[in-house]
Amino acid sequence: MRSDLTDEDRCFSQRLAARRILARISRQRLALAAKLSEATIKHIERGRTKPSLRSLHSLLTVPTLGLTLDDIPHTLREAVEQLLALQPVTCPPKADPRKK
Repeated sequence: MRSDLTDEDRCFSQRLAARRILARISRQRLALAAKLSEATIKHIERGRTKPSLRSLHSLLTVPTLGLTLDDIPHTLREAVEQLLALQPVTCPPKADPRKK
């Protein structure tokens, strides 16, 4: 583990690994779902790297993990919250008026 990681970073690393294992998904499947590399997942879980804002945002979008903003290290929570607020809202496609 890196020495510059905070206790919160270490807790998040352990929490991510535990959530992934409880969800019964491999690092590879999680990486695909979160649109991250498998190496990124491994390095975060093992405490070799601090998760970036992008990585945290991506991991929050994987429903099977069940991560919430409360799981994010406090020092990064506000920034991740702002990223989530910028996420575009997807609307269902408009119905074709010719198909009635």
